[in-house]
Amino acid sequence: MSAITAELLPTGLNGLDLALLLYLCAIFPALQLRNSLRARAKPARPVLHRHFLSIIMAGSPLLVLAADWRLTERPAGALGLGIPISLLGQIGFALAAVLIFGLIVAAQRANTDPEKLAAYRVRLDEAGMLTRTQGEFAVFVFLALLIGCGSEILFRGFLLWAVAPIIAVPGAVVVATLAYGIGHGFKTWRQALGSIASAFAFTIAYALTHSLWWLMAFHTMVALHAGWSGYRLGKAAQA
Repeated sequence: MSAITAELLPTGLNGLDLALLLYLCAIFPALQLRNSLRARAKPARPVLHRHFLSIIMAGSPLLVLAADWRLTERPAGALGLGIPISLLGQIGFALAAVLIFGLIVAAQRANTDPEKLAAYRVRLDEAGMLTRTQGEFAVFVFLALLIGCGSEILFRGFLLWAVAPIIAVPGAVVVATLAYGIGHGFKTWRQALGSIASAFAFTIAYALTHSLWWLMAFHTMVALHAGWSGYRLGKAAQA
């Protein structure tokens, strides 16, 4: 971990860095926690409305980060976007391919069970992934790319870069895990624990490989697979 800490050590945090830290570690999780706790008390928004709100919430901090990195002329490698991809990053790509293949196989088997398929449809609907038109699906594809890549850059790359020099890598992993796990949103506390567990796994994976490329690919492919399933199920329900 000491080598990773040295690589992530910044020259100093400026105003944009501090603003991003405040948003990612406090404001965004607090807003999502509030929305999650109030979700049962208000009707769900239309799918496109939810997608556009998510695009704004995910895209705004990314624009700030891009401006920050351009103004300070920091290297992309500091955010885990170094090229060429390290050996550990290449191993991560192989692992991601295996996991995605397993996900597809498991989903195909679930499609043969009516009860599991109905439960999956409900989960996709609650997550805003049950799209019924080509326009809704197109917007979701853009959202999946934005969130799949953007969340890794912000909650893994940036947070570990900014926080690890202050409280060391283990502390930064905890901060990044809680910020994303809570900010992911949830319907039940079981979902909340699942989000935190997956956030911890992704953050540890980045801390070990110091490469976001494979994590962005995996995150995006999982979202696109769920979105495609939601589109097919939404069209079937509409028919």
